[in-house]
Amino acid sequence: MIATRSQAADEPSKLEQGLAALEASNYDLAEKSLKAAAQGKDRGAALVGMARVELATGRYAEATKTAASAEADRGVRSDAIAVHGDALARQGKAAEAVTLLESVKSEPNARRARLLLGQLYIQLGRRSDATDPLMAIISLIVSSSLPGSKQRRPRAPKASASFTKSGSDSM
Repeated sequence: MIATRSQAADEPSKLEQGLAALEASNYDLAEKSLKAAAQGKDRGAALVGMARVELATGRYAEATKTAASAEADRGVRSDAIAVHGDALARQGKAAEAVTLLESVKSEPNARRARLLLGQLYIQLGRRSDATDPLMAIISLIVSSSLPGSKQRRPRAPKASASFTKSGSDSM
């Protein structure tokens, strides 16, 4: 059977397949799909995904190289640097990771980098330095949950009646 154009458009891209496999901890499929995606227009995002697979599978030196390769893509630069910094930290190179992460801490998309930077500051005994990057993340979370915010966070579903009754009510 030949796939029609609309059927092909409904199929997830290699990048989407790889990222879904990564989230499902199917690292072999994730790596295969992301390698294929890295040959196309989604190269930067695919390389960041591959670096995340390498982190998850304990291949920190490879993750460092792969993430560094993705840093040239402006669209994923802050994510690539966050993964690169994480890989460095896991190799015991916390000071080098901090220097790298500080290079993107003021970029609007650098949430993961700021979180990791704050964690590393605390780990290195620099608690006062951790305040700014961590408070920036908290401010984003709070502002996105305020009424009228365009980036509203999803609310937790209401508990069903069977869970809200007290023990004496259900007997």
